Amino acid sequence: MEVGLAPSKSGARRTVREGGAYVNNVKVVDGEVAPPAGELLHGRWLVLRRGKKNPAAVELVPAG
Repeated sequence: MEVGLAPSKSGARRTVREGGAYVNNVKVVDGEVAPPAGELLHGRWLVLRRGKKNPAAVELVPAG
């Protein structure tokens, strides 16, 4: 939702439930599980996708 792929949290949950959410081109099957640090691209990036044509990238910056 925060990167603009879904209009609301419930919309994001619906996308996951319907099988249209992907993280690093892997289908998300549980919307409550956070990806482990080992799945971050180059140690700090996640590529998100809703459906086939709605990509977004998120940079995770360590706190501190």
